[in-house]
Order: sequence, then C-alpha cells, then structure tokens
Amino acid sequence: IASVIACLVAGVAATALIVSLQRHDADLRSRGTPTTATVVLDGTERRLEFTTATGQTVHAPEPVRTGTGENPVGSQVQIRYDPDHPTEVITNDDKLARDITLWIVAMKLLVVGAFFVWWGARRLRRLA
Repeated sequence: IASVIACLVAGVAATALIVSLQRHDADLRSRGTPTTATVVLDGTERRLEFTTATGQTVHAPEPVRTGTGENPVGSQVQIRYDPDHPTEVITNDDKLARDITLWIVAMKLLVVGAFFVWWGARRLRRLA
C-alpha cells in the first residue's frame, strides 16, 4: 500500500512541478526583457553576465541545460530576464525535450500507481 501511495503522490508532485516550470517559463518569455548575455566563469561557477536596461551589470546563474551540452565560456546567449529580479533569467533554448522527459516520468508514476491500485484491489477480492 505504501508503494502505491508513494507512486501516486510522486506522480501528482511531478505533474505539479512540470506545470509550475512551464508557467514560469511562459510568464518570463512573455514579460521578460530580451537581451544578450555572455557565459562567464565566476570562480568555478558558470554565470550569465549582462547589462540591464537600467545599466546594471548582472551575474545571473546559468540555467541548467539538458541534453544539449554547455555553451563555451565567452559565448553569447539570447536571454530574457525579469526586470524586477534581474538574476531570474531564461535562455531562448527550446525546452520541449525537458518537458517531454518530465511528462513521461510523471505519467509513468501515475500509471504504475494506478496499476498497483488495480492489482491490489484484485488480490484483496480474491482473498475475500
């Protein structure tokens, strides 16, 4: 029973996370300010350096990229940033692969959880 509940809860949590990421990305794409950033090293951490519309120089954390490799240090990257929180950035990279992968994980958890519910109910009926 615990594994059934864990699968279903993990599936619902993964679904909520995916929807939250997609909403965040869509919101920042629609209202964010476009600019070009440069990939720089800040110690051992990769950052995106850019100048805001108000002239402020920002070193924002580089968003994690999946499956496409990293841009070399010194590369120019098209981004959108939140004018109220300029360290919150999104690159113009396509997020479709990330979204599909996360949806597959969420669906697997939900389907496996539903299967366990069905299988457990069937076993209980046989025992009764």
